[in-house]
Amino acid sequence: MEEDMQHMWSSLRPPQSLCLRSSIRLSEVAVLVQGLTALLVFEEARAKADDTVLISAAAGGVGSIAVQIAKAKNVKVIGLASASKLELVRSLGAEHVFDYNQPGWSSAPLEDSR
Repeated sequence: MEEDMQHMWSSLRPPQSLCLRSSIRLSEVAVLVQGLTALLVFEEARAKADDTVLISAAAGGVGSIAVQIAKAKNVKVIGLASASKLELVRSLGAEHVFDYNQPGWSSAPLEDSR
């Protein structure tokens, strides 16, 4: 389990380097806080290989890491994001992506995952 966790953490891609101060990078802080949040939520969901999860705000800090954790555990991902971020979510590994600003988006994941 510990080796799996180390592998997952080493493969995560943090956001572009934004600086909070010259000595502390925001991306380093974000990966710690958002990564831990994503991991705890994912573990609480108890998703296992071949399950399907829907991740809202999949292009955000917690969501983007959750997508990568899910993919590392062979879990299928339906990602929700705004239209401008759908390709990012797809590039992180989501099999299905939907724009949550579009009317009727909530029925699309059910239809697409069948």
